[in-house]
Amino acid sequence: MMSQVFAKPEVVNNAGAEIARRAKLATSCRISVVVGPAHRGAFLATAVALNLMSLSGEPLALYTLRGRDGKPPFTLEPECVQLVRKRNVLVVDDVLTTGNSARETVATVRKAGGTVIGVATVVNRSKMTAEALGVPHLITLEDFPLRHWGPEICQLCRKATPFTEFGEETLTARLPAGHHPV
Repeated sequence: MMSQVFAKPEVVNNAGAEIARRAKLATSCRISVVVGPAHRGAFLATAVALNLMSLSGEPLALYTLRGRDGKPPFTLEPECVQLVRKRNVLVVDDVLTTGNSARETVATVRKAGGTVIGVATVVNRSKMTAEALGVPHLITLEDFPLRHWGPEICQLCRKATPFTEFGEETLTARLPAGHHPV
């Protein structure tokens, strides 16, 4: 679904504008750099940076690269590390489900010497909190938590059907035993 949404530049720009507005209100410091994980996070980081630039200055938009085979750890291009060092950074991702991409991006920024002032997302699907991500602020445009089926009513559990992978990780590793997301 999000890939269809992100195929429309005006939607990405509108989401970026609203995240920029909320980030400016939520944080008391100037945001110098916006960083997002590769792919949709990078598109959104650019939209947020452009909208912040019109509000308060000239933040840079950067993105993290996924490691080997698309898996963590994430990295910044070597020439980008110096652009992050000693700067206030907003980490942006399209959807928070497990929080792993956001956490990896936060860790990458901190390793490069940046100060992460918050994480922003379009959709929070997991009731994720700023505390769980280890950041001062979490800015979400929409909270849409995953519902869980208990094993007693789950059709997949009854048929002993294994849950398939979602993105890079299997969600069942994150859910209580026998639960499947809707």
